[in-house]
Amino acid sequence: MFSRYFGKLKQYVSNLYHQDESRQIFQKRMLSVVLSVIAVLMALINFLSGDALYGGVMVFYFGFVLTSMTLFGKKSLETVATGLMGISSVLVLLYALFFGSDNLTTLLWLAVIPSLSMMFLRLRWAVTFLSGTFTFLAVLYLSPLADWLHLPENPAFPRWFFVAAHGIFAVVCGTLEFLRHLTDLRLEESRKEILRLSFFDDLTQIFNRRSFDASLLKLWNNPAQTRKMTSLLMIDIDNFKMYNDNYGHLQGDKILTKIALAIRSAIPSDRFTIARYGGEEFVVLMPETDEREAIEIAELIKETVGRLELIYFDSNESVSKNLSVSIGVATQQMAELDSPETLIRIADENLYRAKRSGKNSVWSATDNLPHS
Repeated sequence: MFSRYFGKLKQYVSNLYHQDESRQIFQKRMLSVVLSVIAVLMALINFLSGDALYGGVMVFYFGFVLTSMTLFGKKSLETVATGLMGISSVLVLLYALFFGSDNLTTLLWLAVIPSLSMMFLRLRWAVTFLSGTFTFLAVLYLSPLADWLHLPENPAFPRWFFVAAHGIFAVVCGTLEFLRHLTDLRLEESRKEILRLSFFDDLTQIFNRRSFDASLLKLWNNPAQTRKMTSLLMIDIDNFKMYNDNYGHLQGDKILTKIALAIRSAIPSDRFTIARYGGEEFVVLMPETDEREAIEIAELIKETVGRLELIYFDSNESVSKNLSVSIGVATQQMAELDSPETLIRIADENLYRAKRSGKNSVWSATDNLPHS
């Protein structure tokens, strides 16, 4: 019986966490529920002890907590939730200070209110709020003002004890919230780094094949783009194995990075996706680009790489040569293709033709001769 109940509870918590997709909001909701339960229990104690007014105020505050907790999950209402939490916390804290000095549950409220405030208010405002309430409490309780206002005093605890308790709770809550905030920042940095590593090639610092596949699939599923011309360049470095044999793989890695930068410098638009497809192959995905423009860009890439003058020794011909690239061009409407992979296949076939024609050339699918 209990295992079944806890299994459902675990599943609910797991679903809530993934639905929110936010560790911060998830933490705040869960901690708010715990503190709100504590609030209800203390309110019941007040009712049972005959202090119905004090218990009613706490129930009213509990309602604000639930309202804020519900609104906080929606970005558009986050400001409203923060305002409700801050205002209600201030009012309840003031009420507890003026009318609850002789009530034992006030000590617990001095812990619950700062905790809830730290969770819902932004860190800077929460620290300001707690500092202000602590200063106000110290002035109110530890100065002649307490006697002038005839504040009731709990026979078991002196007034300075309330001030110290609130100060300790405020420091503890502030420290925990700061550490949580710091942890969230580090997790966000880690998430961004993982995302970068997932979609960028670590060597050349351009997109990797996974990112290219995602961009091509997104283009394929975009109805606004399927009837427009899309071009794809498949680029391969000619005789790269010979260069590696001449200078070693470390130097070959440096050359891959240089050529990637050269290709990127020749790409005229940020709308285009340049990626390392694998090994010494690169691809450039160009939406809303016709064949003529794609060929012009391919020629520019070929010339830019040639100007790098990366020399290697061709042992077959016993001469020194410049590294060059061969490029296959594919231009189609996505709506005319059976699958997005068809565009890759067309570009790859044209790259093969460019290689067979003597390399250092650009081929497209509309003719049987290289463009250069």
